[in-house]
Amino acid sequence: MEEYIMNEYNEYGGLTFLVIVFFIVGFCFMINAIMRYAERNGRNKTSWMFIAIIFTPILAAFLLFLYGETKERRKERIIEEELWKRKSYDDKQTTTS
Repeated sequence: MEEYIMNEYNEYGGLTFLVIVFFIVGFCFMINAIMRYAERNGRNKTSWMFIAIIFTPILAAFLLFLYGETKERRKERIIEEELWKRKSYDDKQTTTS
């Protein structure tokens, strides 16, 4: 009986370990993606990391999507886009003249 248990463990133990390792690595990648998404939207990435750990990264990503950008981040993005457009327009004017 003991040999049967040891054979079962040896047969599936390595596979189980690999599945657990892949799950943990994938979970860490998802947490990292949530942190970057939160930072890009102007949200606190540490808080969203904890939300993703406690609930799930998929739910945290969905909530971040629903909340969207903060007002401050939206203003910064609009200013950056306007500056980019002006620079692009100025570059076109200098090359055509």
